[in-house]
Amino acid sequence: MIEWDPNSEFGRVSYLVIDSAFRRQGIARVLIWRGTEFLREYAKVSGTELKVFAEITDPEKRDSDQDSMPPKSRVEAFKRLGAKQVTNQNDPQPSSEASITSGDNLMRVVFDLD
Repeated sequence: MIEWDPNSEFGRVSYLVIDSAFRRQGIARVLIWRGTEFLREYAKVSGTELKVFAEITDPEKRDSDQDSMPPKSRVEAFKRLGAKQVTNQNDPQPSSEASITSGDNLMRVVFDLD
């Protein structure tokens, strides 16, 4: 599910689920691209820069047996989709109120959709 937060003007990937039998076939990339079509058009018309983020499990902070997908595999999958970890607090990012959930075990990533 991809959402638009008008308060922060960021898009958000709140859920991305692909059955394990269908992974690595490009389905997630199509879902991200199609899900952000409206957001890309809005950014173009309004002259704003589109930023789409997600919060994923940080593999350094959570064991793989506690999650539906091993966190290291999830990080690699999101990298293949064009996501980059937000490491600099000065990078554009949504406010903490726009976060999907608060938790010390999460890593924020931003998608490059150009």
